[in-house]
Amino acid sequence: MEKRSIVWGACWFNESIDTLIGFFEKTMKSLNLMGYKVYPTIFAAKLEHNTNEIQYIKEKIEDVQIIENNVNIFPNKNYGVAAISEYAHIVKSDYIAIVDPDWNVIEYYSFISGILYPLEKGEAEIVIPNIGHEAGRSNYLVGKIAISLFYPEYASIIKTAFPGSLIGCTEQIHNITSSKEYHFDWGGEWDIIAESIKNNYKIVSLPIDVKNVRHRSNSSKILDAYQIWRAILSNDDIPNRYSNLLMYNRPITPLDELSEILLKNERFACCRPNKNN
Repeated sequence: MEKRSIVWGACWFNESIDTLIGFFEKTMKSLNLMGYKVYPTIFAAKLEHNTNEIQYIKEKIEDVQIIENNVNIFPNKNYGVAAISEYAHIVKSDYIAIVDPDWNVIEYYSFISGILYPLEKGEAEIVIPNIGHEAGRSNYLVGKIAISLFYPEYASIIKTAFPGSLIGCTEQIHNITSSKEYHFDWGGEWDIIAESIKNNYKIVSLPIDVKNVRHRSNSSKILDAYQIWRAILSNDDIPNRYSNLLMYNRPITPLDELSEILLKNERFACCRPNKNN
């Protein structure tokens, strides 16, 4: 029986060499125990590369494929996702997994077997990890809201829209990331969700046991939110989803006397629901 194959990828930007190599050593060990043919793949995101570091990684990670960025764009993680997906398409792997190498995984074998199980059993084509309380503000203030507004039928399925990692069947993911509409900035995170739903891919969101060790500035997260909302509103499926917003067009019950006065004031007419709807 032919081995199942997987491109096991990571986008490398600021992580230390030891963190990156340690991540691959631990995960490759588990994947080999599970009987996979593994294509370890790294997208080196920085425009200028340290050739000594690249060489050192190649010496430490057997058969690693390093895709060096040569385009001056930032942020570019989803450019890396597209590049790794293209490589997976070329080698015809069964699956792709692109995981943040600085995730503090509690137990690697359980983590890997858990995220791959629904793919192996044919229960899913796209796996979006549920990182629970480790989710940051982009998940709570953008992801949950956007899914509730435009894809309410998936609100109970996709718990953390932007976990920072993606697992799925190669051809389904490549179909999304090879599109000319795919966003190379953080908007690509939303493209994966929206296009998976539009294409009726089977999606599961499994809880995983990780600790988030990354803490970014508010200005960085604001930029993320802008890029994600731009991707949300530019998606060609959104006009078909406007009807979902009607459920929020409900009469407003005044909180107190002052609220009632404001609602009756014609100057605030734009804030009141349309009685004809």
